[in-house]
Amino acid sequence: MEHTTSSKNILITGGSGFIGRRIADLCRGNGHALSFLTTNIERETTEPLFYWNVKENYIDTHSTENKDIVIHLPGAGIAERYWTADRKKEIWESRVLTTRMLYDTLKNQKSLLPECLIAVSAIGYYGANTGDTWLEENTKSGDDFLAKVVFEWEAEVQKISLLGIRTVILRLGVVLGKDGGFLQKMLFLLQKGMISVIGNGNQYISWIDREDLVRLLYQASQEKKWNGIFNAVSPNPVSNKYFTYALARCFHKKIYLPAVPSFVLKLIYGEMAQIITGGNRASSQKIESMGFVFDCKTIEECLSLHSRTLQK
Repeated sequence: MEHTTSSKNILITGGSGFIGRRIADLCRGNGHALSFLTTNIERETTEPLFYWNVKENYIDTHSTENKDIVIHLPGAGIAERYWTADRKKEIWESRVLTTRMLYDTLKNQKSLLPECLIAVSAIGYYGANTGDTWLEENTKSGDDFLAKVVFEWEAEVQKISLLGIRTVILRLGVVLGKDGGFLQKMLFLLQKGMISVIGNGNQYISWIDREDLVRLLYQASQEKKWNGIFNAVSPNPVSNKYFTYALARCFHKKIYLPAVPSFVLKLIYGEMAQIITGGNRASSQKIESMGFVFDCKTIEECLSLHSRTLQK
């Protein structure tokens, strides 16, 4: 693996989030100096904090100075609240406008630019429900709300590449980790006996273990051969039904409830229901061809790992 050994100055956006906390830990562990762009400038830390706020259209323009690497992890949670008009605006702004602010700052920077920017987006780029078609990075974008957000989001990242900065976009699938995100929500439902298959259960979940994702982010930041767009997913996407029963087996639970019809979820959640009634089957072939090796290739490996740590 072509890792650099010298210490780098790394700026992270979204550093207090589910993914950001772990990539920050990995960077520190490898001797890099960290700073953060944050809306919470008051939080206790010994590392430099720079303030930005998309609602105020403000970014500290000193934040990107003397940085070697920028790791950009923006985005309000898509499943945390109903998709009202205001919430959809927040989802869009937290991805598209924050990236535009970052681009404007870099474009106007007088000092040396960072050598690379690693940004995340989402496989929602392809559309909410793409059936069992294998999705590769050159597959066309979808036309629903999230697909349009991701399309515009990536367009802002691509502008950064035009500044001569090596730019990598990782399209995230469902990220599985023991202390947050999708898995935590599913485990809560499982413990309460409230988990069930969604619809016919055939919709695909393209997933990646959080530790694999963090190593991927780090590897892409350190190796100059990484450039462009990559699906950040494991090699083995599974159906909703397969995932649900695999989760129950790993945690020694039973599923009591019948499948929930998709139309019921659409009645309850409206447009937001597409997150769980739809699905994508994204290919990991491109990142594997770059030499990335997964620790968790199958959903059983991933869930068994987390079941051991959570049940200690």
